[in-house]
Amino acid sequence: MAAGKADTDAAVNVSQLKAAVGGFNNVVNHLGNEIHRVDREARAGTASAAAMANLPQAYLPGKSMFAIAGAGHRGEHGYAAGLSTISDNGKWIIKSSVSGNTRGDVTYGAGVGYQW
Repeated sequence: MAAGKADTDAAVNVSQLKAAVGGFNNVVNHLGNEIHRVDREARAGTASAAAMANLPQAYLPGKSMFAIAGAGHRGEHGYAAGLSTISDNGKWIIKSSVSGNTRGDVTYGAGVGYQW
């Protein structure tokens, strides 16, 4: 049987069907791989955020603290380092941190607060 060519052709031969299914399978496999990659990236990002959240900070006026922390989430791991300081009068708090993870990503952040 000849290959169907026009949209109105009723016949499709096996090779045409196999080609169409093969192309569809390639798309599905690629999509599955991308979903897996994004899932691992999200897990690693969660681990990085958890590590940053677990950094202790200085709590006495006029003092500073350097801290490190680590965390894991569903097979991925994150680590963080941070520096915090409190002004001599205890009113200003400054904090900065950086984290990395098993996927090679780096995240950073900083904040300043005034308390009364």
